[in-house]
Amino acid sequence: MRRHKRLIISSLLATAALAVVASIALLSGAGPDGNAGAASGSSTAAPNVLAPLPAASALPAGDTALPVVMASADFAAVYSSLDQLKQAADLIVRGEIVDISYLDFNSTAYTKVTFKVEKCLKGKADAGDTVAIAEVGGITSVATINGDKFGPSTEDDANTKVKVQLDGAPLSEVGDQCTYFLGTGSIGVLPGTYYVPLGAFQGRFAIDNGIAKRFVPADWQSASYTALSMTKNALDRAVLSAAAE
Repeated sequence: MRRHKRLIISSLLATAALAVVASIALLSGAGPDGNAGAASGSSTAAPNVLAPLPAASALPAGDTALPVVMASADFAAVYSSLDQLKQAADLIVRGEIVDISYLDFNSTAYTKVTFKVEKCLKGKADAGDTVAIAEVGGITSVATINGDKFGPSTEDDANTKVKVQLDGAPLSEVGDQCTYFLGTGSIGVLPGTYYVPLGAFQGRFAIDNGIAKRFVPADWQSASYTALSMTKNALDRAVLSAAAE
């Protein structure tokens, strides 16, 4: 079973916010001041999201056999270059995912990533520190993604688990090596201090065999948005060189 959800995504400067508009409306990377910083430098006000944080869904780790809900998105800002990501990020870290769990917030699935820092490239974090990251997409129930749009949820809906993927981006897994360009969360998706990747998958560079690159949706293949593939050491140097300027 493959289902589709339409998301409206503003790639802002810091936290991930969610509000229901039609099926789902998503803001990824909203700043602490509630303003959206587009890649061009323009800004637009983000809606207030006042819903309390629901309890974590306590769902099992990723299961490839689960049905997939493929969420598509409209991005208000696209980070086309490494420089745009560097300038917007509050924290840039390289390291390893050591734990994941899933939770629901405003009828949308999130993955909570516990990330162990190997190297901090911008911001304040030491090697060995762990940071909490909220990523859009995860494992949830049919009842959660449907809400009350089709009437009261049934017991079957509540017990039927699905995997939600944003534009096909794979869900994070324990052991993944990554470099993250992060903004600071502010709306309570997770308790305490947490971060979000800038522009959802735009700010997450997976490292495989020493090569760092970000996810590129199939319909994003263009000169304006690329994987920005390079060695992890070249990525480190590029970020640190800019930070020193």
